[in-house]
Amino acid sequence: MNSKNSDLLSRAIKGERGALARLLSISENDISASAEIELSLLNSLGVAKIVGVTGPPGAGKSSVIAQLLNHTKEEFDKTAVIAVDPSSPFTKGALLGDRVRMEIVDRSKSIFIRSMASRGNHGGLARSTTSAITLFDGCGWPLIIVETLGIGQIELDIASIADVTVVVLTPGWGDNFQANKAGLTESGDIYVVNKSDRPGAAKTRIELEESLSLLPHSSTSIPVLETIATKSSGIDDLWKNIMEKCETSESNTSAKKYSRRSQLIHRLLKIRVDEAVNDCIQGLYTEFTDERQNIPFEEANASLNRLVADVAEKLKPKKT
Repeated sequence: MNSKNSDLLSRAIKGERGALARLLSISENDISASAEIELSLLNSLGVAKIVGVTGPPGAGKSSVIAQLLNHTKEEFDKTAVIAVDPSSPFTKGALLGDRVRMEIVDRSKSIFIRSMASRGNHGGLARSTTSAITLFDGCGWPLIIVETLGIGQIELDIASIADVTVVVLTPGWGDNFQANKAGLTESGDIYVVNKSDRPGAAKTRIELEESLSLLPHSSTSIPVLETIATKSSGIDDLWKNIMEKCETSESNTSAKKYSRRSQLIHRLLKIRVDEAVNDCIQGLYTEFTDERQNIPFEEANASLNRLVADVAEKLKPKKT
C-alpha cells in the first residue's frame, strides 16, 4: 500500500470522515488499491453489526431506514448507511435517490450516509459494497445499515453479508407471492409490511406468516411486522426486533470475526484470479480469430491448457 493510502487509512481509523470518504471512492474506482487497504484491516473485522434492508422498488426501504436512524443514536455512537442506487447512464455514478429520500435525518457526525452506484451488478449490491462494509467495520463504525437496490425481485446477496436482514414489502405484494416466495422466505430474518395503512396489509401479513411457518426452521419465530414509515408507526417495534436478532448473532464473536475474515480473503482471491484470467484470455481469443468454421478439439484443448498454465504463472507470489 502506498504512503498516501496508508495515511488516509490511519486518519480514517482515527475518525476523520473526509479520509474515510476518499477511501470509499478508491474502493469504487481502484480494485487493486482497495484490496491492499482492505487486507490491512483484516485483524480489525467482525466488530460491527451489519443490518441489511432489502425489498422491491417502492416498498419504502429508505423511509424505514431514515426512521430507524432516529433510534440508532440511542445504542451506537456512530452509524454508517450504504445505499445502493441505480447508476447514471452518463457518468455511471449513483443517482443519489436513496440519499435524497433520507434528507429528513439529522446529519450529525454520528451518521455517515454513502450512496454507491450499482454499475450493472445483480443481486442488489454494488461491486464495491462489500469493500465499503470492510472499511466501515475496520475503521470502527459499530453499526452498518445496507440498503439494496430493488429491481423487481428480492435481492438475496445481502443475506450472506448481514447479521440481520430486514425484508420490506407493501400491501398487495402477496399477489405475486407464489412467484417470489422461494427466495423471499430464505433471505429474511425480519419481515416488514410497510405502508400498512393501505388495503391488503392484513392479507399480506397472513400470507407471509403462513409461508414462513412451513420452513424447516419454523420452530424459530420469524417476526412479520407492520409499519407506516412516513408516520413513524411501528418503527419502535422494528428496532427492538433488530436489536434482539443482533444480540442472538453476537453469541459467538470469534466465529463472526472468522467469517468476516474468510469472506474478505475469498473475495480478494477471486479478484486476483479474475484479473489473471482476463489478462490471459485475450491471447486465447487472438488464436481463434481466424476464419475457420471448425477448430479441432485437440487444438482447442491445448489452448485451454496453455491458458490454465498462464493463469497459474500469473498467480504465483512475486518475490519482494
